[in-house]
This record gives sequence, C-alpha cells and structure tokens, in this order.
Amino acid sequence: MAADWLQSKGLSLLQSRVSCRFGEIDLVMRDRRHLVLVEVKYRRQQLAAAVASVTTSKQRKLSLAARWLFAQHPEWQALAWRFDVLAISGDLASPQIEWLPAAFDLA
Repeated sequence: MAADWLQSKGLSLLQSRVSCRFGEIDLVMRDRRHLVLVEVKYRRQQLAAAVASVTTSKQRKLSLAARWLFAQHPEWQALAWRFDVLAISGDLASPQIEWLPAAFDLA
C-alpha cells in the first residue's frame, strides 16, 4: 500500500524490503534525480506514534543499511538521496498518511 501511494505521488519503485545485516530498508524509490530510501511505519491508533517510532537508534541502523545498499549499487551513488518516512495510522481501508520527505540525514 505504501509503495502504491508513493507511486501515485510520482515516485518509482526500485526495490522493496532490502535486508542486510544492519537492518532493512522498506522501500527504495526514485523521485526524478533523487534516490529515496523510505521507512514505512504503521500504528493503528496514532499517526504521531508512527512518526515518533523512527528513533535516533533506528536512523543509525538505516544509515548503515544505506551505506551497504550504495556499495551493492554503485550506479546509484551519483544520485542525490534522501530518507523519507511514510507514517500510516487508522483503518487500512481508509488510512491517515503523513509523508515526511527528507525526514533525517545519513548518520
């Protein structure tokens, strides 16, 4: 659902659920000249809780996973990149979605 929603906003899906020993990147997408690494968080009750769950510790793990990903795909290293957070809450039939482009920097 998250990938479909972002694609409706103009992004292209490159990979999903990229796992390595450092962690997992939920979505790898392209937004024109940007490589977009997306952390998707769902909380049934509160949208703010989904956003808050991307802690400093989680950001460090994502940064390590991103470095690993760039080593696997040298063709992506020339692109500008960013970390986005897509927070989802409520009933999945009609969810509330908050998209935070460039939510944090590579740690």
